[in-house]
Amino acid sequence: MPLVSPYDDCRGPWLKGNLHTHTRRSDGRQEPQEVVDRYAAAGWDFLALTDHDICTPPPADDRLIWLSGVEISANGPHMLAIGVDHAYDTAPPRQALIDQVIADGGLCILNHPNWGPEFVHWPQADLEHLLRYNGLEIHNSVVERLEGNASATDRWDRLLSIRHWVWGYATDDLHDLPDGPRSYCAVCTAERTPAAVMAALRCGRFYASTGLDISRIAVAGNVLTVEAPEADTIRFVGRWGVVLDTVHGPAASYEVRARDGFVRAECHGSRLRTAYTQPVRIESA
Repeated sequence: MPLVSPYDDCRGPWLKGNLHTHTRRSDGRQEPQEVVDRYAAAGWDFLALTDHDICTPPPADDRLIWLSGVEISANGPHMLAIGVDHAYDTAPPRQALIDQVIADGGLCILNHPNWGPEFVHWPQADLEHLLRYNGLEIHNSVVERLEGNASATDRWDRLLSIRHWVWGYATDDLHDLPDGPRSYCAVCTAERTPAAVMAALRCGRFYASTGLDISRIAVAGNVLTVEAPEADTIRFVGRWGVVLDTVHGPAASYEVRARDGFVRAECHGSRLRTAYTQPVRIESA
């Protein structure tokens, strides 16, 4: 039963960063340099400034690996374009914009699906019908203080269960001081360059986190193994959100079965910190 996995015994080094960050150039509360100072001081390795519908150039500061980007916001649900150096005409339909971002060599991430009083910034039908986007935010820190649900693993599991294979990203969506640094994506790469970070984010060689670190993710045969030193509990989740197994402690393994469809791990620690692996799936599923 061959598995499709983005991980080849990933033990790090892990580089962490935020892909969704606002400044005073749009609706953030801080200047770009102030934002940079916060993330550099917190030990983050890479950062994207993604103001609404404008590209904000990064300060001349080499403490962080810079990813260019923009949040496409007007005329529809929001989405990130990462690795592009220009804004977009937002008049075309979202599918056309996704295609433009991908053609430009960027990553396209659909933002905060459960934001808003109806918990449906992105309707599920849109998530299922749109093509070629890289993934969605499965956690968005700013929504913790807004209407809706900051978590969107429910929406992600529904997509994975119908074989819509997209990655899960965690971001701060920083606007004000309470928003971060908190959530991040941690990529497995020894090369500290924008190209290496982008490659890992594109192929799924990363995990998403609200503050808990994973030290190792490995797939050997049909077994998925995860190690997270500060985890109290590790859960393995499969098709339609079924919890396949729960292990108490900082390390756990699970033997993937054909009926699982896919398996992803959630590592839970203190202070509501959680880290999420990307899905490992059966080749035929």
